[in-house]
Amino acid sequence: MNIGILPFRREKRVDGINRLTYGILDELINIDKNNNYSYVGNGKWLGIDLPENIVMSDSWNIINLNAFMINNNYNIIHSYFYSYYFNSKFSCARILTIHDLMPRMKMYFGENWSKSVHWMDTIIADSEYTKSDIINSYNVSPDIIKVVYPGLFKLDVKDSSEIGVRIRKIVEKPYIMTVSTLRAYKNMLGLVKAFCLFKELNANTDINLIIVGNNNKSNDVIKEIMNFCGERRDIIFTGYVTDDELVYLYKNSIATGFVSFYEGFGLPVLESLSYGKTVICSDQTSIPEVGGDAVEYCNPYDIESIENAIEKVVLNDNYRRELEKKALIQASKFSYKKSAEDTLEIYKLYN
Repeated sequence: MNIGILPFRREKRVDGINRLTYGILDELINIDKNNNYSYVGNGKWLGIDLPENIVMSDSWNIINLNAFMINNNYNIIHSYFYSYYFNSKFSCARILTIHDLMPRMKMYFGENWSKSVHWMDTIIADSEYTKSDIINSYNVSPDIIKVVYPGLFKLDVKDSSEIGVRIRKIVEKPYIMTVSTLRAYKNMLGLVKAFCLFKELNANTDINLIIVGNNNKSNDVIKEIMNFCGERRDIIFTGYVTDDELVYLYKNSIATGFVSFYEGFGLPVLESLSYGKTVICSDQTSIPEVGGDAVEYCNPYDIESIENAIEKVVLNDNYRRELEKKALIQASKFSYKKSAEDTLEIYKLYN
């Protein structure tokens, strides 16, 4: 079969959705020797050397895709993000991956998604929660929605000499860390409030909270955090870190915290588990599908619940070590090889 891939928009750093796309495609190319893959539009920047069929940069546009389909014989078109359409006279299977239906995504793509989901032959969801969200939001038949869990690129420190002095200094004291884009749904303010409460109740505990991610002080979330607690020495914003530094921080942390109100999957939870770390995480949306019984759950809407989880993990060494053992077992259940195998089984339906 000829399979056309519609990737997400071009990025300087392949991350997020594009990293997931890369992970599945890379494994698909390795395990699938029977089908031909190519990009619909410009995609080589993604890092996988496949043929390109240049339409225009916005190749999901209906006019461009109709013109494209006249001159190209595809059995499947698979978009990893954007909704799309082409004339129904083209006998080609249509697949769309939807990663989540957060309010901002519904607002941005809502009308397009609400139309295109009923036009798809298969919709791939990142989790059972996202599947149920699609069904409830768009009244789509459950039969056409397949769940394919993402995998994980487990990084390791390639060159310890590249770890900056600032990062080395951070690990001199015990710390909880979180890796997050600073958006309201990530509930960073809730984590900060719970951490401050923990320190207030356990004044002799010498522990920091490390927040890895954008530290632009014009960000609304950072403004809220600063308004709440000011510039405390025990709350550290690292800003951007390299992959080596990120791994170094993971490996030296006591535990990690991810208390989002909403996640389509919860990749940082899986990332943390893969380093054998205890995770304090939200019990909402898709996150329990990722964490299983290997994490300490909390209610992200309840500051005391988050604080109790921090206290249980930080002050109870034996309990924390039990979760650390479970962490690696839980993380091993997810891989891009399995993601690719599940995706290939979907493709075979249209052979």
